[in-house]
Amino acid sequence: MQVDAGELFAQGLPEQEVINRWLREGYERLGVDAVNVTAQDLAFWDGLASQGQKAPSGSVEFVSANLKARNPAWPAPRPYVVRLVPLQQGTFRVGIVGLSQAPRAEGRFYQVEDAEKDAKAILAELEPQADVIVLVTNLRDGEISRLLPLSPKILLVVSNHPTAGELFSDSAGPATVVHAFERGRAVTVVEAAVREGRLEVDSSNLVMLDAAVPDDPELLDFVARAKADISAAQQRIAQEQRPEEMSNSPYVTSFSCASCHPQAFAVWRESKHARAFLALSTTGRLWDSRCVACHSLGFGEPGGFKNAAATPELKDVQCESCHGPGRDHAQTPGSGYGRNAAARCQTCHTEIDNPDFKFEKYWAPIRH
Repeated sequence: MQVDAGELFAQGLPEQEVINRWLREGYERLGVDAVNVTAQDLAFWDGLASQGQKAPSGSVEFVSANLKARNPAWPAPRPYVVRLVPLQQGTFRVGIVGLSQAPRAEGRFYQVEDAEKDAKAILAELEPQADVIVLVTNLRDGEISRLLPLSPKILLVVSNHPTAGELFSDSAGPATVVHAFERGRAVTVVEAAVREGRLEVDSSNLVMLDAAVPDDPELLDFVARAKADISAAQQRIAQEQRPEEMSNSPYVTSFSCASCHPQAFAVWRESKHARAFLALSTTGRLWDSRCVACHSLGFGEPGGFKNAAATPELKDVQCESCHGPGRDHAQTPGSGYGRNAAARCQTCHTEIDNPDFKFEKYWAPIRH
């Protein structure tokens, strides 16, 4: 059985419709049983409601006990699904319940209600229908711990909340809490066995999906076609945008810094930051909104990088990527600008993308 703790769908990207279509098809091919719907997926569900579409159909069930449509006529995920798992000792009924953190902002057509309150009602409804229950969620550890006493049938909790960005298991009585890795770079394999008529978790292990895991030829072809289609959509969208006038931007680029800060500029010019955008060409990600954010200046911010066609001056990781927009400082130089630059490093050098990042080590070659 395969489950996903959620935050699956792309949102806030001009090419999100194409990405999400391929994601759904990919999960169908993989045979995923259930996916938790979280507050981070609201944009996808809002899109369905606004266009009068139905909930996704197919073998993958999208579940959430506390994400509710504001109007019952709109499509909504089921609160849970029951899967029949055949074992040598008989068929076990596994109930899968989705629960989401509260969002920073509500969706147009959906709202996320109190997870503990909704879980209590749904678990009581599900218990007679299931032998064991699996919770898939992005709740934090403290929130999860309050859910475990609600049902003795909770066997496993799969959470993708990035607690330290690592996998660890926490035995909580009869339930095992597993914190899964993000972005599909690994899978958490949970092994269970039947003892005296009860299904019990034996172990959980993180399996990195690296070069040691052989690729399936059919899925490899599927991924290649998906990447090509998504890249074509990204490039088409980018080229439809007109070049932007830099005079309206709060960014002035590193070349404007050179006259007053020649030593710092020289260090930057020789650094990998100055060639960050070029690195995307080797992976075919030049137009990928999810990648360019950390390889450009001010992506997603007013007056920041849009794409290589509209704002070519803002390619690469530049001085203002760390120090902040510099137009005001350039017009009225003074002390106090950009003093908290170090804090910005980990917005891109995350534990997921750059697990060996240490500020002191990375700062040494670019000290200025």
